[in-house]
This record gives sequence, structure tokens and C-alpha cells, in this order.
Amino acid sequence: MNTLESLASQTVLPGNFYNDSAADFIVQTGYGPALYLGQGGTSLSLGNSGSSVSFGSEETFTATLAASMPGRPTPTGAVSFYDGATLLGSLAPSGGTAIYSLSSLSVGAHSITAVYSGDANFNPSSSAVNTVTVSAVTPAFTLSATPNSATVSRGQNVVATLTLTANATFSGSIALTCSGAPTNAGCAVNPASVTLVPGGSGTATLVVATTTANAFARPQRAPWSGSPFSSPGALSLAALAGIFAGWRSKRRLLLTLSLVFSCLRE
Repeated sequence: MNTLESLASQTVLPGNFYNDSAADFIVQTGYGPALYLGQGGTSLSLGNSGSSVSFGSEETFTATLAASMPGRPTPTGAVSFYDGATLLGSLAPSGGTAIYSLSSLSVGAHSITAVYSGDANFNPSSSAVNTVTVSAVTPAFTLSATPNSATVSRGQNVVATLTLTANATFSGSIALTCSGAPTNAGCAVNPASVTLVPGGSGTATLVVATTTANAFARPQRAPWSGSPFSSPGALSLAALAGIFAGWRSKRRLLLTLSLVFSCLRE
């Protein structure tokens, strides 16, 4: 800004008196105070399509740029969009408007601002902060089991009820399968699919079955096991029979009989 004043002018006071981010001056002249307004000021506002969105949803930011003073040309240059100190993107305004869309904002709160670069006629300027909160995506459906845990003994079964609940928008059929059972166990789900409507729920039954382990092989019996000769008395009688068959001497027979019956009494 160039201007001529008398030598009596004094007390030059700079400031943003027009509230448009452009430098203004007040000068005390010989005729009284004089206000000089900078013509390079702009107004830059920022709007968005929603203050709260789900993760992955598209968010649109609209920056509106205009000259502060009437009769000025349309500002040119570029408008940049920032998430805090991170540059999201830049583009030239068209008819005083710059529109920027994206769907990559992470979950959490974001402070978005628009910054005008300025041109030969206008000074740079910034918008106020616009806060956008991105929330995590709601699952299409949730699955729960009652009971949610169980201990199954060998040879027994356990039954659990599966409950599936859709979110406010999901609808469709959900296939259910069961796998990964350990050895001597198996599982099955009935029915094999559940159809849900938005906000609705459905149930299925999960059965986990186990089998007994293979029986241990019985050990082989001793040669005399399970026979009439398995007791000491039977063995003594067998010896007695052998004696009768093998010895004919009466004397030896009586002696042997005494020894065998003695063993039986013991």
C-alpha cells in the first residue's frame, strides 16, 4: 500500500482493523486521523458433510473463499486442506469454492483446516478449525454362545446355543461350520445357516461330542491262568496224580501223600 501524507503526519498505527487478515494503518494527520485499509484481505470458511462419520466413509470438505472488500477481483491461487499439521491435499478454487473429499481418515478425532496460499492481489489466510470424529465400523453381525465355554469329559457331549445378531443395516444368510475338533471328538451345527434381517437375530445349536478311547488290550494270562490248576491246591492234586501214575512202591506212595497233604494244610 502506497500513500502520500503531509509532513505533519505522525503516529502510524498498524493493525487488522477490518478484521480480514490484511494489514491496515491509522495515521494522525494535520486534518485528523486517517484510516488506510489493505485490499488484500479474504474470508475463508470451511464446512464438511458430517461431524461424525464411520471409518471408511467418504467425508467432503468445502472451502469458500471471497475477497473481504467489495469490488475486488475473485481470488486465485490454491486452497490446501490440513489434518492438524498433515497436508491432505490442495486444489485451485473454482468460483470461490474448493471441494475436497476423502475416505482415508483414521478412527479418532481430526482437526481440519483450510489454508489459502494468496496471490498477487490477496494475502494468505486460514479457516477456523473444523473437528471431525471418525468412529469404528459396526460389525455386520455379532456371534455369541451360551455357555461360552465348557469342559467335556471323555465319552460325553455338550450342547451350546449360538446367537447371531445383525446390525441396523445388514441382511442376508450366514453359513455356519465347525472344525478343528481334537482326536476322538467332533462337532456339528444345526441349522447350517441362519438368515438375518436388519436389527434381527437368529439362533443355532452347536453340539460337541467325544468318544471313549480304545480299550487297553488285556494282558496274556500265565500258562496256568484261568485253569483248574491255578491254585496251590490244584497244583498239589496234579502232583498227586502224577505220583499215582509214576510210582508203584507203596512205601514211596505213602511218603509222598504225607508231603502233599502237608502242603495242602499249609
